[in-house]
Amino acid sequence: MSSILRNHSRYKGVERSKRGIGTLIATAFMILVILFGFSVFFLMRSQAEEYQKTLESMNRLDWERNQEKAEIRNFGWDANSLNLTLENTGSIEIELAAIGVFNQSRQPINETSPYTPIKPYVVVNPQTRRTIGPYNFALEEENKTHIVQLVTSRGNVISETYPIITRAPDLSQFLGRSPIGWVTISFEPGSFRYTSSTVENDTNAWIISVKNTTDVMFWVEFRNHANQSLELFEYSVMQLTIYSAGSVTSQPFYIVDDNSNSTNLNPYNPNDPLILPRPDCYTKTDCSELDLIIGGNATIVKFASKFVGGDTFQNLGKAQYDMVIVLYYEYGPEKEILAQYIPFAGVIVTD
Repeated sequence: MSSILRNHSRYKGVERSKRGIGTLIATAFMILVILFGFSVFFLMRSQAEEYQKTLESMNRLDWERNQEKAEIRNFGWDANSLNLTLENTGSIEIELAAIGVFNQSRQPINETSPYTPIKPYVVVNPQTRRTIGPYNFALEEENKTHIVQLVTSRGNVISETYPIITRAPDLSQFLGRSPIGWVTISFEPGSFRYTSSTVENDTNAWIISVKNTTDVMFWVEFRNHANQSLELFEYSVMQLTIYSAGSVTSQPFYIVDDNSNSTNLNPYNPNDPLILPRPDCYTKTDCSELDLIIGGNATIVKFASKFVGGDTFQNLGKAQYDMVIVLYYEYGPEKEILAQYIPFAGVIVTD
């Protein structure tokens, strides 16, 4: 009898021991769940803060850019030397960052790069005129039209023909984000996406993981607000720039064929250009102000190549990039070449 009682006591002790171990396991599991929840919370909070900073930066730049207003008043051009006078008619100082000249055959005079940097930046104060130059550009034909473009540090482009001629009608009052030009980018979700060697389906591109930055191609949604369809030139480009420790590093992504995808990059064909359609109202009746604001049907343009007309993908490194897009197209009865600069927030490549 005593032997039975001893065995029963031993069994109850083992049972209590098993219950204690189970309690410890359950407690450890709950702690892990709580820690995981906190990790997810802080990760989402960090991403939300980065996104908010990007939006604030975009809004601030957008406001400052809309305050920039200037006109080229006259030229002095002889031999290989170009001088010009710029009047700042806006309420904010303008920093001139680059200058470009194009001929009637749509080619930049400077064959190595469409634009020549102005170093250091030239500052033009509000409500003042300033003559700048000389810059080394040669007239190809004395009596032929040339297009001169100045680019500000905020991304606006100031354009004028040489010799100065009457410009096309201006509907900038209807263009909220791109006052100089006829094209806008929608900042709606899904309007800016990318693919890569590891991302087959186009995905939002504001924040990209560094593990997905091989063979990158950007997809951007544009709308045309002009009274005619616009054919994009092969010089159209998305420029990504890193500013750090007083140095500037830029990486161009030129326009590519619309049939390109994450595994096959087709060069842009200027003989079969991508067309941004005009608003549908022009084919039916007079366009209202709202029709002009809405613009034509949204059109996806893809940027990937390092060179004009290239067919080789590029990679991105871990960094925070400022971004600007320039679209080259022809407009009006004079077939004026416009190079519309569109500042476009930025891209963050992170772990």
